[in-house]
Amino acid sequence: MTVALLMIATILLSIKTTIQSRRLVRLETGLALMASHIDKNHEIFKSSILGLVETMQLQFDSSKAVGEAVCQLAGDLGYAVTGDPEGEPVEGKLLSFPTATKDGDE
Repeated sequence: MTVALLMIATILLSIKTTIQSRRLVRLETGLALMASHIDKNHEIFKSSILGLVETMQLQFDSSKAVGEAVCQLAGDLGYAVTGDPEGEPVEGKLLSFPTATKDGDE
């Protein structure tokens, strides 16, 4: 009787281990599939981001006069404006916008 119970327990344990290993294999396969999908779309994603950055740069260049007017208004309202007044990249940044702080604020 004890031997039969031991054999049944062993069989059930091996079935459980097999099921768990199959789930693990499916999980690993799914993760590998996702990773390959990301790799394939990486170039598309990269080109989309570069296109967005170029569009932002064009919009920033075309609205430089608006930015200068905003900086002037901020100065008139008592804000100290920092940043490159010509709108050129500062400290290696692709896009930089002036920042304003109220006089006396830290």
